[in-house]
Amino acid sequence: AENPGGSGEWNLRVESGVPLKTADDHKIGTLCVIDHKPGKLSQAQRSALRARGRQVIRLAELRKATRDQGDRRRELIAGTALNRAIIDYAGTAIISTDLDGTIQTFNPAAEELLGYTAVEMNGLNSPGIFHVPKEVAERAEQLSQEYGEKVEGFQTFVRPLRDKPSHTEEWLYVRKDGTRFPVSLTVSTLRNEMGEPFGYLGVPRDLTERKRQDQQREAEAKISDIRRRSQEAFIAHLAPSELFYRLLLYTLYFTAIYYLSLIYLLHCPRSPL
Repeated sequence: AENPGGSGEWNLRVESGVPLKTADDHKIGTLCVIDHKPGKLSQAQRSALRARGRQVIRLAELRKATRDQGDRRRELIAGTALNRAIIDYAGTAIISTDLDGTIQTFNPAAEELLGYTAVEMNGLNSPGIFHVPKEVAERAEQLSQEYGEKVEGFQTFVRPLRDKPSHTEEWLYVRKDGTRFPVSLTVSTLRNEMGEPFGYLGVPRDLTERKRQDQQREAEAKISDIRRRSQEAFIAHLAPSELFYRLLLYTLYFTAIYYLSLIYLLHCPRSPL
């Protein structure tokens, strides 16, 4: 009697409703039928109203699921764009593959490092294209002996990942123009939200400069050792000819021609050896 709908234009005289309950039993409202004539719903009408109530809930949940899916899609697109930007502008080469070894990502730094374009590599090639076949075969043989199973092909790069999340190893890479250079390659497994693997990520780092610095330090250490040996020989008052040949031997010892030079010196009439 106090409801505004019971007077005026509406002049309602009957209202029947069912609760709208979600799957987790939360009541979020009601679905009602109203009329300006007094009366009661039959059992069939009550059943139909309950069915309509369930239909409303299904539609509401579908709408919510669709909205949530749209939100997730937008988040995924935004996340993908962010990941793409990170990969593209990373200061190091990044190469990803699917589980079979087909390249899926080949960022600009990888293009600069290896001389191939992403168009040439993505979906068309395996990382084996820029490896030395002999080196891969030798490593495959080592892994086969280590794990007691046949390891070959792309598995040569990813077999260690069955036992650990990432693996780092030095390789010799071959650029598109044929030049070779050393790299430190870190490979890890890519997993989805369920923890299931869907690919691999490789991050190669050029070791050329580091190797050059190591060789320079090694050469400096060798020169220092030659100087020390020469000083010791001089202090020992060795004869000039013997001092000269010792100094020559020390020098040749640290060069690639040491063995050939030693043969020559052994057969040289003036050699004191």
